[in-house]
Amino acid sequence: MGNRGKRDQVQLGIQHDFYFLRCMINSCMEAQLKKEAQLDVPFSKAEMVSALVEVVERHQSPCKSGSILPSALTALSHLSRLKPKTPRELETRFLGLALPVLASLQELSQDREEQTFYENTTQSMQVLLQSLLQEDPTIGHLFSLLDVSTKERRWGPKKPPGDGRPAQGVRSPLSACFFLSSEPVPVPPQPS
Repeated sequence: MGNRGKRDQVQLGIQHDFYFLRCMINSCMEAQLKKEAQLDVPFSKAEMVSALVEVVERHQSPCKSGSILPSALTALSHLSRLKPKTPRELETRFLGLALPVLASLQELSQDREEQTFYENTTQSMQVLLQSLLQEDPTIGHLFSLLDVSTKERRWGPKKPPGDGRPAQGVRSPLSACFFLSSEPVPVPPQPS
């Protein structure tokens, strides 16, 4: 198969993944509008999150195929608003794959269009993190999300200078998402 055939196959795969993500987002939004707690599909939530992980695994490059990332973030955000809770292991795998791509996008954002794409992707990550915290508003879950962020710094494309700690003023994409919002992350009420 020539280069053109391979490019066509890659493009077809990207289109297939975009279609899958749009269908998942639309199904979740429809269920939310109908005030349904679960999707009416023949797959478990764990299977659907696992499929999202596979999509992000296929698109680890921060270039054009990385543009799937905002849709994948949006899909998991909508899915996390439905029952049952998102399996923690799959959530961690998803974020562990998505955060390095987001970090790479930050480094590649040289022109205005790339910068806008990075900012939009970061906003999608922020919405996802808020949805995940609303789904499981516990300190243990928050620490789990922050732990993924700490691990992401080691996986990221560039190592910080010096002793391995981030340079002053440098934040991981996950921690940046927590602090981008003008609204505070909701803190669950403590039982009396």
